[in-house]
This record gives sequence, C-alpha cells and structure tokens, in this order.
Amino acid sequence: MPDLRQYATVRLIGLALFYFLTGKLSFAIFYQAKIVTLTAFLPEGLALAAVLIYGPRIIPGIFLGQLLLALDAGLHLLPSLGVSLVNSAEAALAFLVARKLRIDIRLRSVRDILLLVGMILFVLQPFSSLLGNGVLYLTQETDNAFFRSNLFYWWFGNTMGQLLLTPLLLFLRTDYRRIRIPLLLLIVIAAALLNYLLQVTLGMHSLALLMLVTLPLLIQLSTVNLSYALSGGVALALSSLVMVHYHLGIFVHEKDLSCNLINLNFFILSVLLLVLIIGTLFREKEEALAELKMAHCDPLTGLLNRNHLETQLQHSLELVTREQTISALCYIDLDHFKAINDSYGHAVGDLVLQETAYRIRHHLRPDDVLLRLGGDEFLLILNHIRRMEEMEEILQGILQTIARPIYAEGHVCSVTASIGVVLIPRKGLRLDRLLRQADMTMYQAKEKGKNCYLIAEPLPVGQEDRP
Repeated sequence: MPDLRQYATVRLIGLALFYFLTGKLSFAIFYQAKIVTLTAFLPEGLALAAVLIYGPRIIPGIFLGQLLLALDAGLHLLPSLGVSLVNSAEAALAFLVARKLRIDIRLRSVRDILLLVGMILFVLQPFSSLLGNGVLYLTQETDNAFFRSNLFYWWFGNTMGQLLLTPLLLFLRTDYRRIRIPLLLLIVIAAALLNYLLQVTLGMHSLALLMLVTLPLLIQLSTVNLSYALSGGVALALSSLVMVHYHLGIFVHEKDLSCNLINLNFFILSVLLLVLIIGTLFREKEEALAELKMAHCDPLTGLLNRNHLETQLQHSLELVTREQTISALCYIDLDHFKAINDSYGHAVGDLVLQETAYRIRHHLRPDDVLLRLGGDEFLLILNHIRRMEEMEEILQGILQTIARPIYAEGHVCSVTASIGVVLIPRKGLRLDRLLRQADMTMYQAKEKGKNCYLIAEPLPVGQEDRP
C-alpha cells in the first residue's frame, strides 16, 4: 500500500509539473493576454487525456499545475485559486460526461471521436470559458470591455489545445507497444521541416496549396498508423504556431494578428479532424474485413471453412448441370497425424497442417476449392472434370505431394492421406448426405491401407434426393 500511495503522489506531481511546463511553453511562444490565449493552450489537452485515463484521482494534479501557472502568469492568489477550481471542475465534468456517453478512450470508432470532439466544443469549453472568465471579471483581473472577446479566446484556445494533444495522447497510450520511438521522432521532425520548407523556404502563400501538399501525406500515414499520423499533424500545427510567433509563413500576411491566428486554428482543426476521421474509418473497415475473414476462413491455414461449403457445392451443381462436366467432393483425412501431435506437440502439428494445406492448394487448378473442416480433415471440391482419368491423376498427385517429408522445428514429419470421393449428382443435392457418404468412403480408404483414394459408387437413379 505505501508503494501505491507513493506512485499516486509521483503521478500527481508529475502531471502538475508537465501541466505547468506546457503552459509556460504555450505562453512563451503563443499570443497571450493574462492567462487567456487564442492559440492552442496545451495543458488543457494534457489534463483531459489524464482524467480520461486515470479518472478523478488525477484532478489534484491538474489543480496544482494550474495554480502554479496562474501565479507565475501574474494573477493574484484569489483569481488563481478560482481559475484552478474551474479547470478542476472541468476535468471532473469531462470524466462524468465521457462515462455517461460511454466514450471508449481508445477511440476505436468514428462515434468515439465525434463524441469526444462534441464534448470538447459544446460542453467542456463553454463551461470552462464562462466560469473562468467570470472569475477573472469578478476579481477585476480583466476589463469588462474585453469580456466577450476573452470568452471566445478562452474557448478557442482551450479547444485547440485539447484537440491537438488529447487524441494523440490517447492513441499513444493505446498503441505504445507498436510504436517505434525513433520512427515517431523522425516523422515529427520531417513534418516540421516540410512545413518550414513550404511556408518559408519556398514562400508558399496559398493555404489551399499547403493543405493540398500536407494533408494527403498525413491521411496516407493515418491508414498505416494513426499515432504516427497524429504526431505528424501536431508537429505541423506547432511548427506553424512557432512560425507565426516569429512572423514567418502563410499566416502572417494579415495586419490583424487575431485574424491570422483564427485562420491558423481552422487550418489545424481541419487537418486533425480529417486525419482522425479518415484514419479511423480506414481502421474500422480493416477490422470489419478481418472479422469477416475470420468468420469464413480457417485462422490456421487461411483456407475457407465449413461456412462456405454449401455455397461452393451449389456452384458445383450449377456447373455440372450447365456444362455436363463432372464435379467431385473429396473428404481428406491425414494418416498418422495424431502421432505427430503426441510426439512433438501441437505447435509442430500446426506447422504440418499449414504445410499440408499449402501443398494441396498449390497442386490444384483455378476452379478447384479447398476447405478445412477442422483438426486434420479437409474437403476438396474438384470442378470441370472432363473425364474420370483426369480426376484420378489430380488425386494421385495430391497423395504424392502430401506424402513428402515435412520439416518442422527440427523434426522430420511424415504423413499420408486417405481420401473419400463422391461425385456430385446433377439433381437432389443434399449436403448432409454427400458429406456422410464422402466420410464413409474415406474410412473405407483407411481400411484399404491408407495413403490412397476411393471413389464411392454412384447412388441408384432416383435415390439422390432421399434423406
């Protein structure tokens, strides 16, 4: 218990320190009036991510960090305490609203992103801006003439800080095992240098052209890894803010500094939201395709599973009827496979199954279909057979390719196969009957001596459709 309390204390102090330092950075290079800034107020993003990850117990760290920052910015003790309480209440509100809306802090869906953005824009920052500026007004830290503009500045600056840092920090926490720090730093440096090259070295004066160059790169990166893409987007945004501070780049052509900063903020907002939404949509699509593949494919061998059997047999029936060719259902069972699992373990057995599936698949023709039922059992559908001799040549080739030794983790494994073959009738297709007949024929092949195939006798005419 003392270790846990010590860890919690270190975490609170660490958050307060980072809050203070990011606040100092924001005030040092961005436009500021008292503690109100039109540009990105970075501590807000840090605080929101922290409370979503760690919950309300982290709020004292937010309070302490904001108190130190306010006092350092020149506010008196009373307004400093008031603003710190407002920011702490905002963090508590964020936790409650996120829990009420069931926002997944891993941001796995577009729904989660839109809810997070909506919560920032329409709940947290209106709350924080109104109460925070109310504290400054009541303690006479701000003039009544600037009250409405400060409301907008507070709302916009805090919103940008949260949209810049919060999604990035949440993604970094979720994907930290997959992130390579050297690559992350390289992306950040490359994004900042590209931005400087475009805006300063090449003297680009068109905002549309800047987006045309940078946005596709970030979107493409977001389809690979959203954490990397967001890191590049944040580097692009912060480097733009620094250039504005030194009167460089696209966003310093207007005489009105506020107008420049508003344009810059909208540029940052557009880039980040597009990267977030498009990257998340792409990830959702990839996850849906993976789930669909898992539902219809065997995860070990990548072959189709039993769910596809009826569809494939119906297709074969259509071919048999339309083209007057032969199609056959072949039930394949490996001989001596259990001995491999017992002797060398299931890991070696899995490698044998994968290699066997690979060999059979690459021995087949384009129209043939191989499925895995489970264990060491496979189903093969041979289509477009013109004559029986052709089918027998294919089956003999499959037996030969399976029987070759398999080398797995230092072991030499040998298996053979017993194959039961049933010709698919031109009418009265019954999946259960075909499978049962193919299975029985396969066992007859095993009894015959294994490592062979056996073709079942056709059913008498008129009995194909009987149960």
